[in-house]
Amino acid sequence: MRDNTPPHSPYELNQDGEDDDDELIYVGDADEVLDQWEAEMNAAASDDDDDEDGEGAGGMADDEDDELENVPERDDAAVTFTLHGAPVFSASLHPTEDLAVSGGEDDRAFVWNTTTGERVFEVTGHSDSVIASEFSYDGVYVATGDIAGQIQVFKVTQEYKKVWEFTMGDMCWMKWHFGAHVLLAGADSGEIYVWRIPSGDCKVLQGFGEKCEVGKITLDGKKIAAGYGNGAFKLWDIKNNAPTVDLAPNETTGHTSNITCMA
Repeated sequence: MRDNTPPHSPYELNQDGEDDDDELIYVGDADEVLDQWEAEMNAAASDDDDDEDGEGAGGMADDEDDELENVPERDDAAVTFTLHGAPVFSASLHPTEDLAVSGGEDDRAFVWNTTTGERVFEVTGHSDSVIASEFSYDGVYVATGDIAGQIQVFKVTQEYKKVWEFTMGDMCWMKWHFGAHVLLAGADSGEIYVWRIPSGDCKVLQGFGEKCEVGKITLDGKKIAAGYGNGAFKLWDIKNNAPTVDLAPNETTGHTSNITCMA
């Protein structure tokens, strides 16, 4: 029995008559009622606290989300070119002028001003992603090539007049020689094409059924190092059209799968 529960007065019980016992709450019963009432009050208070905590947390989360949405995206670029409508796969800078050329998944290439970000020239005629775009070593020409093998060359000094084009089949890479107007490209079928621009005179370094993944011109400008899809490596003599080094895939001393980069 609770110490603070007052006993019922016997006088009050007698005033209501002897037959009213069913309506009376005895001391033991009162303890049970008080205990139940206290438990219900505690439960209600706990529910209120939970509701307030939930509303507060939700409100804070919503506020944080709003703040994050309003934070401007950081851009430290000095200039941005925005005309591509899809990922950009290639880019190159002019050797002397404030110009860049870029090509992308939107089947387009652009020559644009690196100071203002404005378009200077748009290359049309590609039907697939432009994966190579590059100025010649002296900036006289600009070449673009797509993954389907469509290659176009324009003369920068003649207001981007098209001077040559060729379709070679699926292309893996394309680049200019670093000291001559010679353009090179590697094919999915394994061949390496070497063109003199703008005449289009061509040499073909024969493939062997594996795609030519990557190519690099040696420092003397006379050879091409080439990596292939099966891990083979060849060092080609451009003049003689023959490899001077031919390394087959090897588990212990060489690559056993595609070579994707060289330096």
